[in-house]
Amino acid sequence: MIRAPRVLLQLIAGEVRSAYGISPERYLFRAVSVGLLGGAAFTALLSLRASEEAAVAGGLAFLLLTLLAARALPRARMAARVAAADSHLLLAVRELGLLLKAGYPLQDALIHLSRGHGEVSRQLGLLARDIESARPLGECFGAARMRTSPQALLRLLSLLEGGFRSGSSLEVSLNALVSDLANDQRSRIESYTRELNVWSMAYLLLAVAIPTIGAVMLLVLGAFAAGAEIPGFHLFVIGSIGMQVLMLMTLRTRRPVVT
Repeated sequence: MIRAPRVLLQLIAGEVRSAYGISPERYLFRAVSVGLLGGAAFTALLSLRASEEAAVAGGLAFLLLTLLAARALPRARMAARVAAADSHLLLAVRELGLLLKAGYPLQDALIHLSRGHGEVSRQLGLLARDIESARPLGECFGAARMRTSPQALLRLLSLLEGGFRSGSSLEVSLNALVSDLANDQRSRIESYTRELNVWSMAYLLLAVAIPTIGAVMLLVLGAFAAGAEIPGFHLFVIGSIGMQVLMLMTLRTRRPVVT
């Protein structure tokens, strides 16, 4: 039992540090505190209308859901950061290549890119600030790698570190990275096009055909029931609307980001 919290901390340590910049111990303490306080309040509210056993069960369920959400939130935040970085990285790398080709020093180019490219600008701005503070390059780029997870951005950080250390030209390496990013976007678009055909058929079947047939059958049954209320009709309508919203949200989340 004593080792369980340690195992949980090891599982979420990297994700919590990357997503929120705090220690996993502090994050877990906050999550448990919110779960206990919210569970106690939820139990007190339920006890006004339900039995004591049901109120306690509701409070425990609230605590469990809070812990599950705390486990999932760092990963979701990192996934959002990856998507945000992917949506701006290609343009940022292209602009970096143009700045260096125009004669900008690498440090000045990083400062220039700290605006206008979303998550990529945020990461590069933090890196430029660390370098300006005279920290060792190894510590600066190590901290930058801890804050990010997209492989393409990590590759860019490796190129920048090599450029700072050796002072060599990055033009060829940046052109290769731009080509790889463009090819990756093209492959994701082609994959999404193939998936879209399958998702379109699933949407027509689950969100259009089945609800339409079900609604017609319920109306026919209602006609034979001489105006009597059809059991489950409202639940069926709500479920049909929910299915359409769910399918549309799924299609939206799977749409690739193109720049």
